[in-house]
Amino acid sequence: MDINLEKLELIEMLMNTDKISVLKKIRAIFQKEETTFLSEEQIKIVAERRTEYLSGEGVYFSYDEVKKRFEQKIS
Repeated sequence: MDINLEKLELIEMLMNTDKISVLKKIRAIFQKEETTFLSEEQIKIVAERRTEYLSGEGVYFSYDEVKKRFEQKIS
């Protein structure tokens, strides 16, 4: 597959469409690709843990505490 040829074909298809719904879907795909490097499940876990942290639930450590604990485990 020639990537540049593929891009040109897609550009032509975009230029020839009058459907806003198609353009919105394509924009959403690009925005998701640009911003998401985590899976949906990972995003959900991060959100849950953030909520716990903000509410004072759970046990969390500073960077220095984590570093110290890690160093203790490997020595």
